[in-house]
Amino acid sequence: MKHLYFLIFLLLLSSSVLLAQDYELVWEENFDGTTLNTDVWNIETEVGIWNTGSNQELQHYRAENVSVGPDGLGNNALVISAKRESYNGYQFTSGRINTRSKVATQYGKIEARIKLPQLANGFWPAFWMLGSKNGWPASGEIDVMEAGHNQGILTNLQERTFNGALHWENANAYAGYGPQVLTPEGTSLYDYNRFTLVWTPARIEMFLNEATVPYFTMDITGTDAEEFRDWAHYFILNLAVGGSYTGITNPASITAPMPASMYVDYIRVYQKSGEGEMVVTPPVAPPTSDYYGIFTERAFITNKFNIDEVSGHLYIWNNLVAMNGQMAYEGSEVLAFESPGAGWSGFGIYSDNPLDLSYYASGYLNFAVKVEVGSTEIFDVKVEGAASTSGTIHFAPGNDPSGVSRDGKWHFISIPMVVLTAQGLTLSACGNIFAVVSESPTAGFVFDDVFLSVSKQTPVINLRSDIDGLKIYPNPAHNRFTVSLNNGIGAIEVINLSGCVIFSSGKLNYPEAFEMNCSGWAKGIYLVMASQVSGDVMVEKIEIQ
Repeated sequence: MKHLYFLIFLLLLSSSVLLAQDYELVWEENFDGTTLNTDVWNIETEVGIWNTGSNQELQHYRAENVSVGPDGLGNNALVISAKRESYNGYQFTSGRINTRSKVATQYGKIEARIKLPQLANGFWPAFWMLGSKNGWPASGEIDVMEAGHNQGILTNLQERTFNGALHWENANAYAGYGPQVLTPEGTSLYDYNRFTLVWTPARIEMFLNEATVPYFTMDITGTDAEEFRDWAHYFILNLAVGGSYTGITNPASITAPMPASMYVDYIRVYQKSGEGEMVVTPPVAPPTSDYYGIFTERAFITNKFNIDEVSGHLYIWNNLVAMNGQMAYEGSEVLAFESPGAGWSGFGIYSDNPLDLSYYASGYLNFAVKVEVGSTEIFDVKVEGAASTSGTIHFAPGNDPSGVSRDGKWHFISIPMVVLTAQGLTLSACGNIFAVVSESPTAGFVFDDVFLSVSKQTPVINLRSDIDGLKIYPNPAHNRFTVSLNNGIGAIEVINLSGCVIFSSGKLNYPEAFEMNCSGWAKGIYLVMASQVSGDVMVEKIEIQ
C-alpha cells in the first residue's frame, strides 16, 4: 500500500512539474534599482473617477508617494506610501501606477509578491488589470488582489480578509463577481504573499501562495464575456485611502496608521506557447522636428499626434455635442462643440502614454479659434504635464489673448510656450496636450489648426486643388468680385495675409455663385475659403486693387 501511495505521489508530482513546464517566463518586473522604470509604468497624479465616482476614495495620488528601493527585509521593491497630509483639497495622499499603452498581457500565469500595510481602518490596496479596449466596464477588469473591505473591519479580520474579482458589461449593464475570502489561519496579508492569476481562454482562477484550491474562479466561455477573451489587459497597482469598498467615506473615520507602505517585490508573466500574447510597446520617442501637429491638416507637418482612440484620444466632457455647420480654418476637419448647459464641460486631446514635448519649451503653441459675436463665454485652453502641472491660456470678455476678437471669425494665434512653463507646466510628460474647459459654457468651442512649432508662426492656409470648380472673377478685383463653386456654396470666409478674418458669410445655400462687395478693403492679397454644401473646402487667392 505504501508503494501505491508513493507511486500516486510521484504521478501527481510529475503532473505538477509538467504543468509548470508548460509555462515559460515571458515578462517580469523586479523593481530593481532606485527609480521606477517609466518605459513600463505611468504614475497617476490626477483627481479621477475613483475620487468623484462610486469609489469615493479620499486620497490624492502623487508621484512623490511612489518609489523603488529596499523594503527593510532584504528585497528591492516598489514602495507605494500613504500619508496623512493636506494636498490640493485632500487630507491624504498616496500612489497609483499603471502600464497602460506600455505593457499588457492576454492569458497566462501572472504572479505578484506583495506585502500590505496594516489595513484597519481605511486602506484599500489593490493589484488589478484593465482591458486595453473600450471604456469601463466594457473593457473588463480583473482584480487579482484587493483588501481592506468593510467585512474585514466588522469581523476584526482585516489582516486575513481579501478577494479577487471580475467586472464586465453584461447586456449593456454593469456586472461583477468577487466575494470576500480569508487567508489560511496563521497567514497574514501584512507579510509577503504571492497572488497568482491563471488565465486561459476558458477560465480565470486565482491562487494564494502554494494553495492548489483557488480563492477565485469563474468560467469565461459565455457569449457576453468577450472582455476576458478578445484583448489584452494592462496592470495597475495602488493604495487607496477610504472609499466605498472600505465603507469609510468620511476622512475623520480613517484610523489606519500613517505613513504606511505597500511593497511589491515582483510581477512575473508566464505563458504557454501559442496561447495569448504579451504586448510590450516601445517608448515613444520625443518629437524633435520643427513642427508637431496636435490637430492640423497642414501638409508640411508630417510629425503628428494620432487620435486613434486606443492610446490617443479626443475626450468630450460633460455632454458636449458636435456643433454642425462650422467651416474649418484649414483642411476639412474642425473641433467644434457646444454645451447643452449642463455646467462644467470641455474637451481634451489626450495621450495615454504621456508625451515628452520638452523640445518645444522655447517654441510656440499655435491654434486657430473662433468666438461668436458678443459671447460672454469664459474658458481656458490648457496643456497638462508631468506631476499634475499645467499651463493655461485664459479667455474672457475684454481679456482675450492678443489677436483674438469676439466677432465670429477665425483668429490664429501663436503663444510662446514660456507663457505656459512659467506657470509651472513641466513638458516632459504631457497627457492632455490640448484641452479646452469652461465652468459654465453658454456657447460653443470652435478650434482648429493646433500644432507646436520651434518658431513663431504667421497664419498660413494651404491651397487645396483636390476639389474642382472654385472660380473667383474678376481677379484682380476693385469693388466687387464673384465666387462660384461646383455643387453649390455652403459658406465663404475671406482672410488677409495677417490671418484676420475680414468676411464670414455663415451658412449659405447658393447653387452657383455669390457676389462679394470688397469696396473699402485695403489693397493686397486675400485668401478666399469656399466650402461646398457637402462641407469640402477649397481656397484660392484674390488680389484687391
